[in-house]
Amino acid sequence: MPYLAGRPCVEGLDRSPHFEVVRATPAELIARLRDGAIDVALCSSIEGFRRPGYRYVPGICIGAEREVRSVLMFSRVPLEECTTLALDPASRSGAALAQIVLRGMGAPAVRAVETSPGGDPSRTGAHAYIRIGDAALRHAAQLRSTPEVEVEVYDLAALWRRLTGLPTVFALWLVRPGVAVTRDQIAALRAARDLGIHNIPQIALEGERTIGLPAAFLEGYLRDACRYDLDAPGYVESLAEFGRRAAELGLAEDGVAPSPVILEYS
Repeated sequence: MPYLAGRPCVEGLDRSPHFEVVRATPAELIARLRDGAIDVALCSSIEGFRRPGYRYVPGICIGAEREVRSVLMFSRVPLEECTTLALDPASRSGAALAQIVLRGMGAPAVRAVETSPGGDPSRTGAHAYIRIGDAALRHAAQLRSTPEVEVEVYDLAALWRRLTGLPTVFALWLVRPGVAVTRDQIAALRAARDLGIHNIPQIALEGERTIGLPAAFLEGYLRDACRYDLDAPGYVESLAEFGRRAAELGLAEDGVAPSPVILEYS
């Protein structure tokens, strides 16, 4: 995952003997996972509910307790009047989450508007649009500096918390069906996450150069907004609730859910 929020989960993995690392957007990672080009991906959690047989690596996720700051919906109308939603072409969980919270907050049936890869969802003319990752951080900063633009900004993790009382799970390590994962590989993924959390100040400094936002802001974002522990209270419960609500709207397969990897070998 090429976004800053994912960096703490992959720190040092390119030096691990247990993995060959591929970097791509969440949507691209899902496509490669489906066609068998990769075996394990840090990708959108919604994918686990769309095809049977997925497993997930326990204990690791990209999530948020309340606000995440980088999965945002921008609306030109009150949410209960929103009927069109432009999707971020790189997003899957964010797109599903936005439709779920809009329905939960009383919006009528919302028509999703696809945006071409590399396109700008803000230019589609839809009532609302989604931005995720580094682009969302930059876009929100730009709007704060141009208050004359009449667009309301909504943090999707905060809306999910308001709707369900639960934290949000945006991404996790999904293992494609039929792939064996070893104890050493899971240990490497957990070690990468732990190293990444320790290195957040350095990751934020690198983000300042690539994203163009102050390192202090990015460090606060990674340390205070993002969460990386799937075992924390409410996260596994939230994952199941997300899948259930997505299936109710036809955004996931009914009765399909990922299961945790259970190691019976080394």
